[in-house]
Amino acid sequence: MRVIARATGSVAISELAAGGAAAVRRGVAAADEAVLPPEFQSDRVSVEKTYAVSVDPAAPVRRGDELPVIEFDVEAAGDEASLVVLRHPSGAITFHPGETATVRGAGAKRGAAASRITHFRIPLRRAHTAEGRRGLITQVVKAAVLKVSKPVADAATSFLLPKLARLWEERTWSRHGLSEGWFRVIPPPAAGALQLEPATPQPGNRSLLLLHGTFSDAASAYRGLTRTEFFKHAASIYENRVFAFNHFTVSRSPQENAEALLGALPPGRCQFDVVTHSRGGLVLRTLVERPAELGPKASRFQLGRAVLVASPNDGTPLATPDRWDKTIGWIANLLKIIDRFSPENPLLTGAEFVAEGIVWLAHHVAGDLPGLRAMDGAGEIIEGLQGPPAPPLQSYSALVANFHPTGNIAQVMADAGVDQFFGSANDLVVPSEGGWRVDRDGVQHVNAAAVGCFGPGGNLATAEPSAVIHTNFFDRRETATFLLRALAGEDQQLPTVNLNAPLPDRRFIRGAAGALPAPVTGPQRGRGAGPLEAPAVAFNAPTTAARDTFHVVIIEVPAAEASQPEPGAAEQPAGRRAARPRPRALIYAAYGGARVVEEFALRDGSAGKNWQRIIALHQRIKAATDLQQGAMPSEAQMDELG
Repeated sequence: MRVIARATGSVAISELAAGGAAAVRRGVAAADEAVLPPEFQSDRVSVEKTYAVSVDPAAPVRRGDELPVIEFDVEAAGDEASLVVLRHPSGAITFHPGETATVRGAGAKRGAAASRITHFRIPLRRAHTAEGRRGLITQVVKAAVLKVSKPVADAATSFLLPKLARLWEERTWSRHGLSEGWFRVIPPPAAGALQLEPATPQPGNRSLLLLHGTFSDAASAYRGLTRTEFFKHAASIYENRVFAFNHFTVSRSPQENAEALLGALPPGRCQFDVVTHSRGGLVLRTLVERPAELGPKASRFQLGRAVLVASPNDGTPLATPDRWDKTIGWIANLLKIIDRFSPENPLLTGAEFVAEGIVWLAHHVAGDLPGLRAMDGAGEIIEGLQGPPAPPLQSYSALVANFHPTGNIAQVMADAGVDQFFGSANDLVVPSEGGWRVDRDGVQHVNAAAVGCFGPGGNLATAEPSAVIHTNFFDRRETATFLLRALAGEDQQLPTVNLNAPLPDRRFIRGAAGALPAPVTGPQRGRGAGPLEAPAVAFNAPTTAARDTFHVVIIEVPAAEASQPEPGAAEQPAGRRAARPRPRALIYAAYGGARVVEEFALRDGSAGKNWQRIIALHQRIKAATDLQQGAMPSEAQMDELG
């Protein structure tokens, strides 16, 4: 494999010697970590060459200048392919596919194998930090060119992604000693691993069912509950009738999972209460809301109460098929972040998925992954689940988290390209509000009193308000309490979250709007009575389904809740200061999956006369959407995004 590396502008690129010794210019040190961590390597992936990339810190950064670029031309022969991976100063890693052309060397004999040259062109984006500072990267970025052999496939299997994914998932589960099907959950006497034994529920008494999410199995997903009193109290309700259904989450769709679940149940009607995590919520909703598509066996499953934990009801941008490079990269980074929050990683097969995904990316394997594609917010499966028929009345409770990263995690998200990827409050994997947003008919099918939310704007207080992410819900005692009360049909005894207003999002909410919305905890307070609570404004926030539509909702805040001094009052003499109700409004805007909330003052009490502000919002949110879709925003757009 032959590699030619070059850079433009003020960028210096130097090859690192084998073994990691830096052959770079004086004064520039390379990061110690391997560019591609060992857990993402396999016998089909090897590091061909490694480089140190840096930008001269004295180089001027002019508005409107093109971003500096690093380029690689990689020549490979036979079944080899190549991929470039970057490790950023924050520790984030990103994967970058190239464009490949088949060439034949001069003088080559007829019939000789042609070689392929893959061209990589990677702009060095501007760094964004949690503090809002911007500028070209000045620390060393390490780049590695990977040599990737052909995907493993059976002789009768073509190189299509769904078929390769099925083979990978079967082999991976076999290595971990896992199998699909029904199991009885046997909790350990103390905190530790859950034990599963093959068993099938029977018609009659109500049972509890656990449905896991992507890259997981029931024992891994719900292990955190063994550190709480959940199983002890659940045994008083369900006795030994706590079950789990293990299922493939990458190569099978939720409908295929539901069909397999029903097919293994005996004839008759089995009654279930259910706790789902992540994509498991889509499996449950398929069972409950799409029985006509499942045939006569659908009647075997009867739902009592269900708790959807971090469910991607409205999809997640990580499942958009044309973003697999970002999806695989973010999963790799997420696995590192999880280590800071969870004693054990519940994404049992996540690292192996990244290792296999590198092979698929490098070889440009065609197709998509049925299990992940199911979570595409613009896909047919989400579109079907979010349409009629509606779920049974008051059957669902929802538990979500609004994670606000700080420090290094915020920088990792920015470097990985997902900081603007979600465009709304999220738990690092799924949008938070999608956890309770069941159907797109403008009706709240999950009662506000049945919603629990960790993090800003939520109603579940913890000693560390931003310590709950997608993978560690079940480590929390608050979660166990919420689940038990929901399954028993008891009041949660929590403040009510305002489901009609977006949760605070650190990227888009500025100034006073950052405090809105908050949980609505009771009657609105008067002036001087403590923190301002969110007005219970009745409007339905637009979903992200119509990606080509710019939604604007203007919410006029009642004057009684908008009391604040007039501009300039602080500079007036004390005797002349006047504090009177000042009318104001909120603009909620959504475009292509990104959302913005802005507050502005009204001159005449009308909430519809600040069109310049709306136009500016449109520009900001359009820039955020361009980032989601892989477009390179202009310098002006980057300024607007802050």
